[in-house]
Amino acid sequence: MEQADELRQTLVDLVPCVDLSQFRLSQVTDDAESPQSLFDRQDNLELFQPYIDRVWDYLGRPPSPGAESGDFAKSDTPIFTRHGKIKEKEAKTLLKRIAHLLRLILRHFCRTCGITPRAWQTADLIYRAVGAYLRNLQLLRHDTPFIGNPKAKQNDRLMYEAFWALPPHLGIILIFYLGVIRPIEIEIMKCLGIPTQDHEHYIFVHNHKRPPLSSYVFTPSTVNEILHCGTPELSYESRAYRKVMASIYDRHLSHLHQDSWESLLRSSGNDQAQHTENTNDGHYAQDEIARATGMPLSKRNQQMGVSKAFHAFFGFLPGNISWSSLANHCSRKEQEQNIAIALGVARRLAVEYYGVANGTPTHRAERVAELMSLKPFLLGAEVCLYDFAPQ
Repeated sequence: MEQADELRQTLVDLVPCVDLSQFRLSQVTDDAESPQSLFDRQDNLELFQPYIDRVWDYLGRPPSPGAESGDFAKSDTPIFTRHGKIKEKEAKTLLKRIAHLLRLILRHFCRTCGITPRAWQTADLIYRAVGAYLRNLQLLRHDTPFIGNPKAKQNDRLMYEAFWALPPHLGIILIFYLGVIRPIEIEIMKCLGIPTQDHEHYIFVHNHKRPPLSSYVFTPSTVNEILHCGTPELSYESRAYRKVMASIYDRHLSHLHQDSWESLLRSSGNDQAQHTENTNDGHYAQDEIARATGMPLSKRNQQMGVSKAFHAFFGFLPGNISWSSLANHCSRKEQEQNIAIALGVARRLAVEYYGVANGTPTHRAERVAELMSLKPFLLGAEVCLYDFAPQ
């Protein structure tokens, strides 16, 4: 939890001009079946742009003709002069702070996603397709960000059918970083004469000047060096993390093993339908991710369940969280309806049953204070109505 707090605070300190509480995953849209990056969708670009404008204004870049400057506090150390020329020293300092945020993101991902990917797989993760490789970062319709289809080997075009769900707070920070901060980072690097081609595709990249013809993508040794930093008790290389996480999985999350009750139920359903597992998963349990990747929904959901269980184990989700076969169901409309119904019921209880609307303002305030103290709406205890006499 301390690392999660550090990650959040680092982002807040980096862009204090932005109200991050207003940025939600439910505002971001994606189609996992589409090869198009969610960061290239027009609706998402319109979502990110106001945040980008606020940050640019905070950094002191003069607004373009016709644009209005924001009314929030400027940075104490703007990276632009009044004439729009970039200040090299201040810009490089900002890039170092952005690089620190990215290192925290990498470390947090490898320590919380489940059974950690290999170092070279982590280094090669992309958010925009490159050649034959699909983008690795996607968002399910019910606001669960995940990373999937990592490279199977370093020098070929194979991809593993492996998926890791991200903790909600990490998903928000990573998507905000790639959608808002990365475009700004790229423009600053261009002003400083630093190549940016790798930054258009890869998640984990250097943003300082590298030797000519050198890649800006993290190497496996860089990934391991980052994982070695921070909390001493958690300082391992990627291969050690894989063993630690696998041990946690076997010792504390054994209910997720293939011989679990849920797996038995699935087998029973296949038997009753006279289907093999391949028949059911290949023809009856299809969604956009299954169609895009060829991986059956049930197998993918089992892996997502492992990630969710690790999130709960580390305290990022409630301990009773479950990952059902309806995991890709878009429940936003149902949630909004339930919220409206719940508020309607609460309003009737407060006004009619508990008599909060009766009497003078003083009496109403006393009644509210008593209800908040006794909490009958939570505990189910009967509370007598006050007999307020009209004044």
